[in-house]
Amino acid sequence: MAISLSTSLKLFWGWHEGWWTYRAQKVAIRREISEWELSLLDLHFSAAPDRESKALEVTRESVSRLFDILNTEHEELLRQIHPPERVIDAVNQSRQARDTRSALQQPPV
Repeated sequence: MAISLSTSLKLFWGWHEGWWTYRAQKVAIRREISEWELSLLDLHFSAAPDRESKALEVTRESVSRLFDILNTEHEELLRQIHPPERVIDAVNQSRQARDTRSALQQPPV
């Protein structure tokens, strides 16, 4: 339950970080696709005898760059995931801090 709560709060309060990542990726993906299309148009109107092989090479390079762009998103998401031990430690520390505050606020007997 602690893990679910921690993840939910992180996602709720950190939505703007995800939005910026998605927005930046959208722009990068559009740029990559546009560059690929322009490269293919350039090849289409060229007189090069090996246009097909060059088109295939351009496409391979573009797909590779697209995977790199998408991999950035996955790395960002995985970086935000905390292992259960870390979440449990954080919950325990929070409880200890709460108990300490409660003990300090009680009048001496």
